Amino acid sequence: MHELTVRGYAQLWLDDVRARAHPSTVVTYERTFRLYIGPIIGDRKLSDVGRPELKALVSRHSREGLSSAMLLRVLSNFFSAAYDDGYVQAQPAQKLWKYVRPREKTEDVRAFTKDELGRFLELSTTEPLYADLFHAMAFSGMRCGEARALIASDVHELERKLDVVRTFSGNHLSTTTKTKAARRIEIPYELAELLGALARGREPSAWLFDRNGVPLKSKAISESFRRIVRRAGLAPHHGTHSLRHTYASNLIQQGVPIVYVQTQLGHQSIQQTVDVYGRWLTLSRADELERFVAGTRSRNIARRARIVRFPAPARTSCSPTSHSRDNDPDSDTEIA
Repeated sequence: MHELTVRGYAQLWLDDVRARAHPSTVVTYERTFRLYIGPIIGDRKLSDVGRPELKALVSRHSREGLSSAMLLRVLSNFFSAAYDDGYVQAQPAQKLWKYVRPREKTEDVRAFTKDELGRFLELSTTEPLYADLFHAMAFSGMRCGEARALIASDVHELERKLDVVRTFSGNHLSTTTKTKAARRIEIPYELAELLGALARGREPSAWLFDRNGVPLKSKAISESFRRIVRRAGLAPHHGTHSLRHTYASNLIQQGVPIVYVQTQLGHQSIQQTVDVYGRWLTLSRADELERFVAGTRSRNIARRARIVRFPAPARTSCSPTSHSRDNDPDSDTEIA
């Protein structure tokens, strides 16, 4: 059993991951191992893999300009499990982030400008089967899989609320979202009316975005999105997730509290929201400083008036002189 290779243990580990994790996480873990771990150390004896090998693996990955966040996560979880199962005597994957170039920690966020989003949504009418879906994503910040998984009962038109409780990963339906936490988000009037119109007359469990009762397919949505981007003359690097990035970045630029944006997006922590969208935070707020000063000015003036009204007592012959060592802040004389 101790002759188990890294690749051999990976099969056992991934089986366990499949039983516990979200399908999209499983796909990402499998891909990361297949592309970046297996080819380098897959045939090594698991118990022989130490920190030097992992440091070299991470450094090489980083030098090639690849984002190392997921690689570090997979290595950490993989070797923690191997340690718990008794296949390794230590956890060699700890603190490997030290060997990643700092620039690798920044996510490449591709968002539309407001004008670009307007052009995209205007031309989305040329793809009538998908136009409503794209509008829903643009004005709610939902992931594509979350929007595809909406059913009629998720829409609360009068309250302008939307329940986000499930998602598609590829064409696999999960009864939880990516973060495994359902959320109820606020939506604007226009979107509430649109989704309300789609929901009315349908069974509560009916899909909101479908083709003959079947949910829209992931590949078909991506192809439709690319066609609209091309017609609008927008940069081809944009994908469906750009709608989510556009939603978040515009809210932040408009001064919406970051906690609200986090809640709407369904991020697990506010740090995640700041890490991804921090570049859009307004750092220059001189006007707020002026308001702060104005709000405290009257109190400050009153305090200064009291100081003027009660001046310090005049010196007398009994007062310490400027030559007194007891009054000298640099004196080394101690009081007995």
